[in-house]
Amino acid sequence: MAPALAALIVLSSEPGLASAQSGGSQLDSLIMMNGTCKHLLVAGHDESSSCVPKVINETFKTGRTGFTFTVGDAAVISFSGMGPRQVKLSPNKVSQPLDRILFTLIGMGSATKVNRVPATGTCVYTNPYAGPG
Repeated sequence: MAPALAALIVLSSEPGLASAQSGGSQLDSLIMMNGTCKHLLVAGHDESSSCVPKVINETFKTGRTGFTFTVGDAAVISFSGMGPRQVKLSPNKVSQPLDRILFTLIGMGSATKVNRVPATGTCVYTNPYAGPG
């Protein structure tokens, strides 16, 4: 199976609604943020208008970091990569290489199914605590 091409996601975010530390799992931290998905391509189609303006950033004890958000009311998409591979573009802007997509269909009248797909792509984001640039 050929790797999928991950979307280029540019998030403009504000500090979150919720923040949590896990207990007993590989999850290290979980932060929910308000934000704007400026550009989302899924299988070559522009799905930007379907992005819900909230994103969850997860970090794991394994070094993996992920970004999870909903697309309309039918799907949850998680993009992830290894945090140590991040490239700092400026003091408050980071480019995170991505190598995995988890795509979950929800609300479609059937059992929830998670599809894990190898991927290649990048997520560029700014420090949500730095304020407007």
